[in-house]
Amino acid sequence: MTLIQRNNKIYTQFYSSKNKKTYSFSDAISAYEYHYYFRINLLTGKKEFIGIHDLYLKLECISIDNQLELPIVCHFSYDFMSTKKDGALAIFIQYEKVNEIQNSRAPSKTLGFSYNKYSLIDYSEQMRKINHHLSRGDCYQVNLTYRQEIKVSDTWECLEQFKNSENKSPYFHVTHIPQLKKSILSNSPECLFQINKKNTIYTMPIKGSMKRETLLGEKEWELLRQSDKNESELYMITDLLRNDLSKIERPEARVEKKKEKLLVPGLVHQYSLVSSPLSKDVNYLQILKAVFPGGSITGAPKRRVMEIIDDLETSKRGYYCGSTLILHKGLRACSINIRTAVLDHSKNTMTYGTGGGITIKSRNEDEYEEAELKLMSFLDLFNYKMACI
Repeated sequence: MTLIQRNNKIYTQFYSSKNKKTYSFSDAISAYEYHYYFRINLLTGKKEFIGIHDLYLKLECISIDNQLELPIVCHFSYDFMSTKKDGALAIFIQYEKVNEIQNSRAPSKTLGFSYNKYSLIDYSEQMRKINHHLSRGDCYQVNLTYRQEIKVSDTWECLEQFKNSENKSPYFHVTHIPQLKKSILSNSPECLFQINKKNTIYTMPIKGSMKRETLLGEKEWELLRQSDKNESELYMITDLLRNDLSKIERPEARVEKKKEKLLVPGLVHQYSLVSSPLSKDVNYLQILKAVFPGGSITGAPKRRVMEIIDDLETSKRGYYCGSTLILHKGLRACSINIRTAVLDHSKNTMTYGTGGGITIKSRNEDEYEEAELKLMSFLDLFNYKMACI
């Protein structure tokens, strides 16, 4: 039996940072890829003329107090809440089985990666346009990103290496969708929202990155926390998200942590923690309308910055910079999909997005280097040889 045949069913694997275990959802009982006017039934392959508003209704019917016995996974593209008529907006899957899985320690073969490197010149030109908006007062911060299409010698081996990685971030997850010949790989450290047992919702914006040379990153953290640019960037987005949480139900959101250290593979980040109480009647559509897409991957003010991003970026973000919602019993968590790639098994490619927040204090070389560090942080999860073409 070939590796392709072994992967002919939809599944999701995710990492629980709370108990340091990896779980698998399998045996999908319903699965759809939603577009604006229609959806694709991923179990039958049929196109059904039921659009994205059907998913809105599903989310509206699930209150946060609903402890789901059958797990649900929703992948939201960056354009999920927009009125754009082209492209996939979301994937909805409900599963029947849940299992704990063990990582395989089998030796992995070397993968061949190659890509056309996005240039500093192109990135600087985009930053010049952003600086024009910043200097006019149109916005305070813009999250500028670009997509890198990487040619992969063996996407199936790539998928296996990612699943068995030891360097899992708190919102690590994989969804394989054979009907689309694609796999979504995310090693995201960032939380759009999570809800605890007391129905308190919290979010964790990340802003500021530095390459980690030491195990605990003490030296790098000291340099990062002393950066005025990164501090102002974090505080702007923290306030934006406090305002977003206050829109859900009650204007009671508060900042619990303002500037903390976060270690992820190869990098040191800084983050804040913002929380708000919710009543049991709040549903997931209410929450997503208030907070999606995440402020840390858009900017401030959010609505104007999203218009600027649409004008500047030359390719769609897709599931990168979108979110993944996982609901199962007491687990109510939604990531922001940074450090996220889509494997296309039919084209032998991996499309990865990277970028960072731009403010009036940003320097072109520094921002470009940070974006490249985030790319390498992700690629270092694989055993590969790189050829830039």
